[in-house]
Amino acid sequence: FAVGGSYIMTDFAPSVKDSGRTVIKVIYIVTAGVCVIYMLLGIVASGVVPVSEAANKPLTVAARVVFGDNQVLFSLFIIGACIGALLTTLNSSFVWYSNSLIKTCEEGWLPKKWAKKNKHGAPYILMSIFYIYGLEHFIQSCNWADHSCHMYTHAGSRKFA
Repeated sequence: FAVGGSYIMTDFAPSVKDSGRTVIKVIYIVTAGVCVIYMLLGIVASGVVPVSEAANKPLTVAARVVFGDNQVLFSLFIIGACIGALLTTLNSSFVWYSNSLIKTCEEGWLPKKWAKKNKHGAPYILMSIFYIYGLEHFIQSCNWADHSCHMYTHAGSRKFA
């Protein structure tokens, strides 16, 4: 899951110039980049908080110790992590899921209009449908009274406060 964006790139090979070389380069660069980021985060997290306090907890436990009372840096860390997730695997997943349904639309199993692409070749209607579906699930999982969300993922239940 951590490097999902790198293998999803293979689905884009038909629409990439010189895909034999480009896709391979992207896979290596993304995998190496993610490894470096994870190693750096692991070094910081492993030396900051005792294992008994960090076990089965999010990285924010270590981040609170690293950033102390500096709420600005802590917030930038959290926002940066969210942006990183959105720009990588999550972003590529919208296109990946959409591309897998284009042929289904073209064959008439789903409305043909859904497979329409923008000037850059992205199936924007299908992508919007997946985005709205994900957003709807998120909104329904939120408890607006206590400002928290309880999401169910492949890894189990997670509560975000």
